[in-house]
Amino acid sequence: MATMSELSERFVDSPWLVRFRDVVEPEARIVCFPFGGGSAAYFARWAWRVGDAADLVAVQYPGRCSRASEPALVDFNVLVDSAARAIAPLLDHGKVVFFGHSFGALVAFEVAHLLSERGLNPPQHLVVSARGAPGDDRGDACSELGEEDLRALVRRLDGMSEEAMADERLMASIIPALRADLMALGTWRYKPRSPLAMPMTAMGGSEDRDCPIEWLDDWKKETSGNFTRRVFSGGHFYLNRHSDAVLGMLLDAAGLELPRPRPRRIVPAFTPEKLRQVSGGARP
Repeated sequence: MATMSELSERFVDSPWLVRFRDVVEPEARIVCFPFGGGSAAYFARWAWRVGDAADLVAVQYPGRCSRASEPALVDFNVLVDSAARAIAPLLDHGKVVFFGHSFGALVAFEVAHLLSERGLNPPQHLVVSARGAPGDDRGDACSELGEEDLRALVRRLDGMSEEAMADERLMASIIPALRADLMALGTWRYKPRSPLAMPMTAMGGSEDRDCPIEWLDDWKKETSGNFTRRVFSGGHFYLNRHSDAVLGMLLDAAGLELPRPRPRRIVPAFTPEKLRQVSGGARP
C-alpha cells in the first residue's frame, strides 16, 4: 500500500515541477498544469493510475504546498516564462503531452507558444480543458473578488466537497492561492500569432456554466494541426468523474494505452487531514 510519504511531492530538477513516482525510461511524459488555486498534488492519483505507461509530471505554482513560503506570482507573463524554463529540458527526451485545466489551460497554451518562439522543442500534443479559447476574455473579471466571493466561486464550480470547504485550515491555504492566480490572469493579454503547429484537443463538461461547450470550438483557430473537441457529462470539474477517460486520451496522444486499473488500496482516500498534508483536492 502506498503511504502518504510516497504520495508526497518529488521535485524534478526544479521546484516548478513535481512527480509522484519514479518511472524508468518512460516512453512519454505528460505535463499537467493545475487550475486556479490548485496545486500539483491534484494529479497524484493520476500519476499512480498511469503507472509505468508514462512519466506524469505536474507544474507547481509558487505560493502553495511545498512552495507556500514563496510569494505567489501575480504576473501571468512571469509565471509562463518561469514554467517554460523549467519544462524545456523535459522536451528533449521523447514524446511530451501538455494538459491544462481551466486557468492551467491558458498557462499550458502560452508555455507552448513561448517554447516554440524560442526555437525549443514544443509538446507533441496540447490538451486544453474547461477553458474558452484565448482572445475572448471570458470570465476574467474576478481578480478583485473578496474572500466570500472566492468561496462562492469554488462552490459554484463544484471544485471541492462541502466537507473540505468546511475545513478552515485547508481553505486558508486555498483562497490566497486562488486570489493570486486570478490576479495573474488579470494581467494576461492575448497576442495574435501564428497558430501552434502541434495537434490540439479541447475538452469540457456538458454542464459547465463557466465554459459552454461551444466555446471549445474556438480553440481550432489556435492550431495548424489536427483539432479535436471532446465533451464529457458534468460541470467544470467533469474530470473528477471521468479521470480514466481523460488519462486514456492523454496517453493516446502519446501513442500509449492506459493500463488496467490497479486495486483501490494503492492510493488511500483523501480525507480533509490528508488533503492538508498534500494540499490536494479539486479547486477552480
